[in-house]
Amino acid sequence: MTQESWTVTGPQAIDLARVRTLDATVIGGRIDVVAHDDPTRTDTRVEVHSVVGRPLDVRLEGTALRVGYGPFVAGWKGFLERFRTYTGKDAADVHVAVPATTQVKVATVQGEALVAGVRDGARLATVSGSVMTSRTRGELRVDTVSGEVSASEHDGPVRMDSVSGGLTATGSLHSLRLDSVSGSVTVDTRTTPSEITVSAVSADVLVRLPDPDAMDYAIRCVSGRLLVDGAEQRGSARSFHQPARYGRGSPVRVSAVSGDVTVLRGAPDETPWDGSPVEDAPVDADAPAWGSPGTRGAASSDGPVDR
Repeated sequence: MTQESWTVTGPQAIDLARVRTLDATVIGGRIDVVAHDDPTRTDTRVEVHSVVGRPLDVRLEGTALRVGYGPFVAGWKGFLERFRTYTGKDAADVHVAVPATTQVKVATVQGEALVAGVRDGARLATVSGSVMTSRTRGELRVDTVSGEVSASEHDGPVRMDSVSGGLTATGSLHSLRLDSVSGSVTVDTRTTPSEITVSAVSADVLVRLPDPDAMDYAIRCVSGRLLVDGAEQRGSARSFHQPARYGRGSPVRVSAVSGDVTVLRGAPDETPWDGSPVEDAPVDADAPAWGSPGTRGAASSDGPVDR
């Protein structure tokens, strides 16, 4: 197994071949991981623009590349717990250009992170830095304490966990599970997911769907406002239950304690994520608007949401 290592104290560029996995950790500053525009390129380039404090380690073991301050401690949750109250000044500004098929893991403490264009999934974690992904594919997992998270134009399943950082996911989302204590949650999907599960305590939740009639709903909002397709659900404990109007519905499970919950009808994508043709939904000209009190199967109750 080929092993190479570099100790970086200032601006430096490192060119590598045959990298299949990237594991990057920065404390402060910024790290960008961007896939090559040319899908046939297999090389990797690490560009360090600045380093403050401790030197940055770059290590290649076979096809596994590590950039940062060593491996994660006790996994991702351990990393977040270890650095939750960190006050050090270590910082680096790093740009990594990778093949689109690289498996990517990125973690920051206070630093910002961007992952763009990778097609084999990504995992990110931050304590208080902002995290962004753009036009990624595959399974996406993000953990944050207070940093803002934005996944733009993602194609694949999404899992996000937050304490107080806001969560946003858009694109062709296959399935979603988002958990937040007080950070707002926004979902805008162009394709119908296989399932959506959102759990929030005091966070506002907004979900936009291309075909709400294809979903099976169980939504509960204890003390906030519950608005479904323009119709406000009233009651001491606001809840909304409705099966799919055709076919086997994809489950939508949303639970919020004190935040507002809004479900909207969005514009459908012209092409499904897997490239298969879209089947026409049955048309019922006499059916009332989705989300209205007269919708077939709709019910508003004070009972608990099925989880």
